[in-house]
Amino acid sequence: MKDKKKLYKEVEGSFTSSSKANAHIYYKHLLPLKGQLPKKRIHVIFQHGMIEHQGRHIELYHALFKAFGEKLIISVMD
Repeated sequence: MKDKKKLYKEVEGSFTSSSKANAHIYYKHLLPLKGQLPKKRIHVIFQHGMIEHQGRHIELYHALFKAFGEKLIISVMD
């Protein structure tokens, strides 16, 4: 990624799945840098396949925040 300017903040966590194995699902929310979220916003949720990882798409997240700015929220799960 050429432009290293921070466009969003990250909030991470996990929750227990509903499977019998009680696996934990990791998630990350990418939020606007400003404290309060706008009333009208765009929330994009990425869910990928088994051999994928959310870290591979950082350049896409960055491009989306450059395009939509403070109106955007991105959520990803691993």
